[in-house]
Amino acid sequence: MSDTRLKIAVQKSGRLLDGSLELLKECGIRVNNGKDQLKASASNYPVDILYLRNSDIPQYVQDGVADIGILGQNTLVEKQKQIEEVLPLGFSKCRLSIALPKNTPYPGPEWLNGKRIATSYPNSLRQFMAKHQIEAEIHEISGSVEIAPNIGLADAICDLVSSGSTLFKNGLEEKEVILKSEACIVRNTAFCGQTSHPGSDCVPHTVGAQSPQQQIYSDERPGRPNGSHHQHPARHEEPHCDAPRSLGLELHPHRN
Repeated sequence: MSDTRLKIAVQKSGRLLDGSLELLKECGIRVNNGKDQLKASASNYPVDILYLRNSDIPQYVQDGVADIGILGQNTLVEKQKQIEEVLPLGFSKCRLSIALPKNTPYPGPEWLNGKRIATSYPNSLRQFMAKHQIEAEIHEISGSVEIAPNIGLADAICDLVSSGSTLFKNGLEEKEVILKSEACIVRNTAFCGQTSHPGSDCVPHTVGAQSPQQQIYSDERPGRPNGSHHQHPARHEEPHCDAPRSLGLELHPHRN
């Protein structure tokens, strides 16, 4: 694989894929990828697109297999790799929340002390628990977290919430927002200094990299007034591109 080409990692399936491909299209990067193809090359820029599992993207970017990646901020926080966010993208918004069985009284985070919490995001949950001095039993499961209270596995769950319909269907109520998330561009922390990269010109000076904890950790409960939680930097509400610079890069097209 030539190091003269910029490698961008995107989710191979799921809620982030469509937005990522639309962003590349708006940036003028033309990619023709076939069914189940895991790597595709742009026809008009020295760019390769790697289609990966969302949870694998942080490792690939940290290891330098991909130069940049498009993933959810929740994954950036959870995986705790040596990568950093350079640009929030405004799509695939969701939140990581604590949810309890419907009609369960919830005075605040202290309710979780001594309880069992099911989650696929143990690192994010541990940070929340440490912040609020909570001691609880974490049950890490890889999927179908919402069923855990109904089968007696847990008293509460910590999971991603978008519309809330899945919680409703399983008799759960969202009680506490741990963090807010949206799609973002990430890079290896060593990548910024490589202004001589043949495929790019580093990230724009107008976008400062920030740690995910600085940007998206939240103390918010559904229904709480807006002024009662941490304010976050302004977001790009919609992916907007007039050039590949919007990917955080300055690319030079192939010359015929």
